[in-house]
Amino acid sequence: MKTRILPVYGLIGIVAAVICGLFPNPASRTDPALFIYQTDTVLAVSMLIALHTALLMAILRPASYARSWGRALLACVLCCGFLLLGAAGAMHAPPAWGAYTLWLLLLFAASIGLLIGAAGAGKTG
Repeated sequence: MKTRILPVYGLIGIVAAVICGLFPNPASRTDPALFIYQTDTVLAVSMLIALHTALLMAILRPASYARSWGRALLACVLCCGFLLLGAAGAMHAPPAWGAYTLWLLLLFAASIGLLIGAAGAGKTG
């Protein structure tokens, strides 16, 4: 079960980006009737989600994870870096990029929780 959580969460992020690609960009000044599916944005976001998920799987190695605070800290640093990229591109971005940023925020919160849980498990007494 624990080895499937990250890939399933990554798949949820990709599905959210694909669905958000159906909505017009509110910051666009073109006529909404001329809406075109944002293929390039959805593909870029999907590739970033897949890359992030693969890097987290390589860092955390869920099959052998034993509450290692070092792995959890590295995952937090990775999430923070991707979150800076997502937040920098979020203003006036298409809805798929907004979905990506929300996906990153939830993943960052989960990695902080993982770090706190791993650090708390290391304390005895």
